[in-house]
Amino acid sequence: MAVERNVTAAAAMASLVLLMLSTTATARRARHGPPGELPPIRTPPPPSVISGPRVSPVLRSVPTGPNPITSDPPPPPPNHERFQADEDKGRKEHHL
Repeated sequence: MAVERNVTAAAAMASLVLLMLSTTATARRARHGPPGELPPIRTPPPPSVISGPRVSPVLRSVPTGPNPITSDPPPPPPNHERFQADEDKGRKEHHL
């Protein structure tokens, strides 16, 4: 029995080696190059330029401005009180 197993294993190994060699020979014929020479490297073209912002379904844009809920209100513009006084004065003169 042991002899039969060894013969079967040897036959299987021999058939695997023949299969590998035939596959290699087929690959060489398919690329039409001489044996041992590598095929030319083909690089894919660069991706086309997409106009506008890219939208990814996974990534979302993060707001860059202040958060109106958690941040303090912005400071008033310079000379805010003077402009307010000028507006009030103009309204009073208009109503008179």
